[in-house]
Amino acid sequence: MSLNNAKKIKIERLEAIEKKHGVELNVNAYEIKSEYHNYDEARILIEVIGDIVNPLHFMASIYNEQGELIGVGSRGDIRPDTFDGIDHIEIEIAAPPGKKIDKVRVYPQRVR
Repeated sequence: MSLNNAKKIKIERLEAIEKKHGVELNVNAYEIKSEYHNYDEARILIEVIGDIVNPLHFMASIYNEQGELIGVGSRGDIRPDTFDGIDHIEIEIAAPPGKKIDKVRVYPQRVR
């Protein structure tokens, strides 16, 4: 999926949760029109930096202009024994047909 003609999406980080888990997230997000389907997708690129103690999973939620939650996604477990202080994760979330993506919220979550 190309980022040509992609529109940047506003990002909301939950920095208190990042700090709690010992990471900082560098996030870029783009709205991309699907080439084959009648919906838009959010492509979320996350750089994870820090020193983790517990395994982490990464969550993302997309919202429309009215602040309504219209999609969710998650990706990847990062484990302390294999984490070298930096890693990258990509999450793709399809918006419902006809819904425009206004904002993405991204945060780490401890693996249960």
